[in-house]
Amino acid sequence: MLLHGAALACLLVSLSSCASKPVVRTETVEVKVPVLVALDKKLTAVPAEPQLPAGELENDDLAVLIDELRAWGRGLAGKLRKIEGLQPKGGE
Repeated sequence: MLLHGAALACLLVSLSSCASKPVVRTETVEVKVPVLVALDKKLTAVPAEPQLPAGELENDDLAVLIDELRAWGRGLAGKLRKIEGLQPKGGE
């Protein structure tokens, strides 16, 4: 029995030394990574909303406020259009 164990051990040692080395291949792979860039503070700053003047109001005060609100909204919409223009094209 001891003879079989010694032969088996010798066989295992000789087989392990004859084993082929694994094939190692180096390859460069390009991986697309999205790049996030902070938006300009001018695009993300929200101007104060126009307010009604204090005190008694007249129709002219309301007309002025409406014009100010429209201009304020147009300014915000313009900022959103600029931000949209900075977005990547094609859903990337």
